[in-house]
Amino acid sequence: MSMMDSKDWIKKGREKAPELRDSAKAAVAEMFASGDLSGFLNVLSRLPSYDACNLVLILLQYPKATCLAGYRVWERLMADPRASILKPEWRGKAIDLIAPFTEQRDKRDLRLTWFAVSQFDIAQTNVSYSLPPSVYVVDDDHMRMLIEGACRALRREYHLTVHHATTEAGMSNAALPGFLTDKIVYLYDDAKPPAQLAWLVDSLCTLQGGPASLPPACHDIFFICIRHTLWRTWGLDMPPSLASYRSRIRNMSDDIQMDFLDLLQRSYRSIEESIAAGYAEVREEARREQEEAQGVRELSELDAKVLLDDLRPSPYG
Repeated sequence: MSMMDSKDWIKKGREKAPELRDSAKAAVAEMFASGDLSGFLNVLSRLPSYDACNLVLILLQYPKATCLAGYRVWERLMADPRASILKPEWRGKAIDLIAPFTEQRDKRDLRLTWFAVSQFDIAQTNVSYSLPPSVYVVDDDHMRMLIEGACRALRREYHLTVHHATTEAGMSNAALPGFLTDKIVYLYDDAKPPAQLAWLVDSLCTLQGGPASLPPACHDIFFICIRHTLWRTWGLDMPPSLASYRSRIRNMSDDIQMDFLDLLQRSYRSIEESIAAGYAEVREEARREQEEAQGVRELSELDAKVLLDDLRPSPYG
């Protein structure tokens, strides 16, 4: 079967968009009725480039997806008769699939698993994600680098000066890991690192507007959802629990549910990209410092060898 022209493919996708959005809204209503947003947040942590409508559609069809193959990939596969990845039953439905495949890469199995996705709203697809989560390296310095990445995001985007300080007398580390003014961020070094990182994330979320357009009763739910998703993206242990918020999630008004998820996707992506950029800077600086230290060490070893050779008695006396 020949591939549909890209313009016709886009036109068909736009015609189908209202139906897909209605399907997504129905699924969102069920999600909020259960009080459990963790499935949506898990998909968001892996596919931040797509808007809330598409994330819900992907969740309904293939929640384990880590990558989505678009029109160009589908076109290439259809044109290649050797593409064993195409199942016979998919070939007859080729032009009906808006976003044909998702792929999952298992850490213990490098083979790709493909799955047909027939519902995808191409009219609402976001631009490509610029800093994938692979920028992160989970090692002993991971938390420290995330904290420094968040500090750099505050400096770069909001021109705030970050000061490391000790906790003021009488203030609890757990309750107040930092203090924010219009020009200065005070980060208390004696607060626990997870509390510091959570406070920095909340500060970034507040500064960018975050849930400002939502009712005040939704704000803390919004913050905990952002933190929960980021913890999963960063591979940190024990993402903040949503269990205590379930009854309030169930009571969230129907008319703000989709807006809540849309704001959540945009805010999460903006914060994650900001911190990822700072994290990448810190990682690159650490790499250069390591290379310089290695060069100095090798030079010192060479100097010691030359000195040792100079001290050896000459065979000529």
